[in-house]
Amino acid sequence: MTEWVRYFGTTEESMKKTCVKLVQFDEYCKKKFDCTMAQMAVAWCVKFRFTSCVLIGASRLEMLKSNLKALDLVPKIDEVVEKEIEEIFGNKPKQEINYLTWTPMPDRR
Repeated sequence: MTEWVRYFGTTEESMKKTCVKLVQFDEYCKKKFDCTMAQMAVAWCVKFRFTSCVLIGASRLEMLKSNLKALDLVPKIDEVVEKEIEEIFGNKPKQEINYLTWTPMPDRR
C-alpha cells in the first residue's frame, strides 16, 4: 500500500470503483457528445450558475483549442444530462440548510 493510499484512507476497492466510474463517464462522453472528459468537465463548470469564471490550462495550442470546444457543449447540458452524469458518479451535493429559517436551500444546479 502506498503512502498516498494510507494517508487518504483510500482502499484498493474504492480506487477500483472510482476507475470504473471514470471509464463509464468517458464512454458516456464519447457516445453521447463525441467529446473528451476534459471538455465535458469544462462545459459542466461553465454551465454551473454560480460560476463566474472558469480557468483552463493548456501547455499546447491543441489543448487550448480542445478546451474551447467545450463551449459548444454548454447548451447541450440540460437536466437530463445532469441527472445521467450524477447517476454515473453518485456524488450529487446534498442540499444545504438555511440556518436562519431551518429550511432547505434551493438546489444549486
